[in-house]
Amino acid sequence: MLVALLAACGPTTEVLTLPDASEDFAPVPPGQIEVYRSPDAPRCEYDRVAMIEAQESESVGLAGGVSQIDLMRAAREEAGEVGANAVVIEEMGTEQFIETEVEADTSEYERTESRKQLGQAMFLAIREHRPCETDGGP
Repeated sequence: MLVALLAACGPTTEVLTLPDASEDFAPVPPGQIEVYRSPDAPRCEYDRVAMIEAQESESVGLAGGVSQIDLMRAAREEAGEVGANAVVIEEMGTEQFIETEVEADTSEYERTESRKQLGQAMFLAIREHRPCETDGGP
């Protein structure tokens, strides 16, 4: 079951390098990667490098469940590895569900339920052409 695989510590990620990524770029430290919240936000021309999907499943309790910051952090790490210097959030969301576990032996069984939250995000990793060429105006 997919949800069981996501219960590991921290977000899991999948990276799909895009066919139009024309060159191999040097890795970029995650702290230097910009995060844009919409496709219109990048200020420079850019190359599309990869699509990154990040997922995390957490128990919902006093700690609050899935952190969007953790999903962005995981995406920035992956983007840096493929040489992107920015990511654009394509979509991000969470949903809650009840996970049921049943343990049984020959004479009895025990059923436990826990409230979980699944966070999923999709990012476009880009390589901006920096410094940006600015329009000098009239």
